[in-house]
Amino acid sequence: MENLLGENGKRFCVSRAALSMMGTPKLGYLVEIVDECAILICLNVVLGLSSVLTKIDDWSRSSLVVMEQCQEALSCMYYLLQRFSLKFVGVDSNVLERISFTFLSILKSESFSRNCLVAAGVTFCVALQVCLSPEDLELFIMEGIFNENFIVCPKFAFADVVEKISFKGNLIDELSNFSSLSRLCLVRGILIAVSRTILRIEFVVSNDNFGSVMDFENSRKSIKMILYDVILPELCNCCENPIDSHFSFHALTVMQICLQQVKTSMLNKNESVGVNYNSISEDIGTQLLQIV
Repeated sequence: MENLLGENGKRFCVSRAALSMMGTPKLGYLVEIVDECAILICLNVVLGLSSVLTKIDDWSRSSLVVMEQCQEALSCMYYLLQRFSLKFVGVDSNVLERISFTFLSILKSESFSRNCLVAAGVTFCVALQVCLSPEDLELFIMEGIFNENFIVCPKFAFADVVEKISFKGNLIDELSNFSSLSRLCLVRGILIAVSRTILRIEFVVSNDNFGSVMDFENSRKSIKMILYDVILPELCNCCENPIDSHFSFHALTVMQICLQQVKTSMLNKNESVGVNYNSISEDIGTQLLQIV
């Protein structure tokens, strides 16, 4: 079993075979095999990535081939968590804990390739959706990732939402210690993996922490949405204050993804916003024009 799960030079052997099967045009009956082995495949990915992380901690530089293998393994994990999510509901919490810990360890590392960081960010967001309901997820993103702590009368207590995530340790502290690039990859993961419905949920916030639009019935309250009021301003800041040319290119790429979401949202008549809500403020509009 240890050989199968990635020890003794057989790193990613199971996940690579699974990814090969999942790449076939028609899975057919093979989908049942992948479904049955989903947990085993994920453990193979976790142990393989953990092996790479251990070598990195020992100051061993990983080759481009190893980075490509890690990216493929993360892609495999993304597919499994997305397509066979029910397989992970109710399983030993240790499995999801190991998955979450591994993703966060990659995102905190400075030794993985950009493609690996992007894949880890997207897959981590999918893993969150295994643990949380859509209502829980929207609150966790707003308050846990973007530090919007002035939400008025949330449906759930934030502490209760965090408790539902399989992770040992202080998850919020871990997220707050990301590098600028890793945080950008996490934001990219949110834009790709989280539904636009969640990104456009209206939160009522206290104006002690400035919001987008005044509520005319109560001038001390505002409306905020994840897409327009926290992600878009953060990306504007990233594009205007890049730490280097590599980061600048990546920030512009994520901004392009964000603006595509904004465009689709605005063109969709079923996603109209309230008459008193201004999706893109004048300041943000000016920043976007300067970036372009």
